[in-house]
Amino acid sequence: MERQKKGFIVITVILVVSVAMLLVNLGGETKEHRDVDFIARLYITGEILEAGHDYNQQWLLDTIDELSEDEHNKGILLVIDSPGGAVYEADEAYLALKEYRKKTNRPIHAYFKHIAASGGYYIACAANKIVANRNTITGSIGVIGGQSVDVTDLASTLGIKMKTFTAGRNKNMLNYDSPLTDEQEKIMHDFVYEAYDQFTQIVAESRGMRIEDVRELADGRIYTALQAKKNGLVDDVSDIFVAEDELNKVCDSNNTLEFYDYEFKYEETFQDLIGDFGSFLKSPIKSLKSSVQEESLPSLRYMAY
Repeated sequence: MERQKKGFIVITVILVVSVAMLLVNLGGETKEHRDVDFIARLYITGEILEAGHDYNQQWLLDTIDELSEDEHNKGILLVIDSPGGAVYEADEAYLALKEYRKKTNRPIHAYFKHIAASGGYYIACAANKIVANRNTITGSIGVIGGQSVDVTDLASTLGIKMKTFTAGRNKNMLNYDSPLTDEQEKIMHDFVYEAYDQFTQIVAESRGMRIEDVRELADGRIYTALQAKKNGLVDDVSDIFVAEDELNKVCDSNNTLEFYDYEFKYEETFQDLIGDFGSFLKSPIKSLKSSVQEESLPSLRYMAY
């Protein structure tokens, strides 16, 4: 009995600590107060999603907002190393940076590292100037709007019968047990091309190019830094030190300003250590419900730049 009591106490303590740690906010750099004029070196790294180990949308938006309110901040150098990501997050980040420029009248320059493609390039369109490293991969201007995988013939061959009950003839489109109709294919094409039109229009406005010329380039292919410069997608091919010097001159021609790094740092939580069990401990009903919904959601949730 005494052993059972001690075991119960240990389990209770573990549960309390687990829940407390799960409720702790995810990481990110602790913002230091700057009492001198500076330029922010703002890193956009990894896949552009709501939240991940390398990228966190809310942290980025909060950081841009804080910089716009900081009178000592004189500009932003975007340091981009991203293959792209979700349409929503890429556009939201782009609009936040455009608002920073409008509100503060301060410059934004972008520097491309290993890769600045698709949604990574989309965000860079908020910059006054883009500098790429000579080894940069960029471009990939296009949209992925999900995919349709029809396994009905295979299932029939294996003697498997599937039926999803829905109301609305297009409610089940893109599900694996539903062949894609001509109507549904048109729906998806219209959906994807609206995002594509938005992307290419932003590139045209940012780069001062004709929309026809942008669409000629925007077939989804990637470009080297030199190809991108030749086609007007970047302004210069150089290193980060040149990019910093150029921005420094724009921000303050008389003085050399300090650069301060703003980079998201993921802090592991207890949930990371115990995996899915932590999610279940936090909310068992929500966890079970999400696992069921995840299987039924169409691949449209992967729409990305």
